[in-house]
Amino acid sequence: VVVADHYGSFAPTQWIMVVSSFGLMIVIWSHTVAESLALSWIPNFPDIVAPFVAGVMELYLNHALQVGLSAWLAGVIGVCLFLVAAYPIIEGLAATAPENDAMMAHLRPQRRFGLRLVIASFVLNVALFIGSLVFQSNLSAMTSTLAAFLTFAFVVATLTHEARYFGLVNLYARQS
Repeated sequence: VVVADHYGSFAPTQWIMVVSSFGLMIVIWSHTVAESLALSWIPNFPDIVAPFVAGVMELYLNHALQVGLSAWLAGVIGVCLFLVAAYPIIEGLAATAPENDAMMAHLRPQRRFGLRLVIASFVLNVALFIGSLVFQSNLSAMTSTLAAFLTFAFVVATLTHEARYFGLVNLYARQS
């Protein structure tokens, strides 16, 4: 609704934020689908709550489009923290079922790379967020666009990683 109602007045920075937000939604969804299809464990309460937390973050990102770059970057930081927390939680849950051992060994290098990518994105977005707060009144449209574009670049890198990760899950499933 935010995009549909206000797209005519969006600046280039906001369009980059729209595309990046959509990309982050795809990252969360693809990782959730890959893990839920590939690994087995008995779901617990956090497994049920996690998609709703992700949905709240997605809604926040959407509404932050109109608030401004700092608010949106705060949402991106939240998504990064969510993803960083997911890695060890999923590995811990996967370890509870021995049938996951071979799959986790197969995915370990890609999982480590994904975690490093998300941590790097977190660090970048924290720096951009702090910079946007400190220099808020002095940020030019070009600087804001560059900041949003840097986040977009990390979203593209993460989407590329997710596509590779999903491919490895499929390859393993076909060979098993």
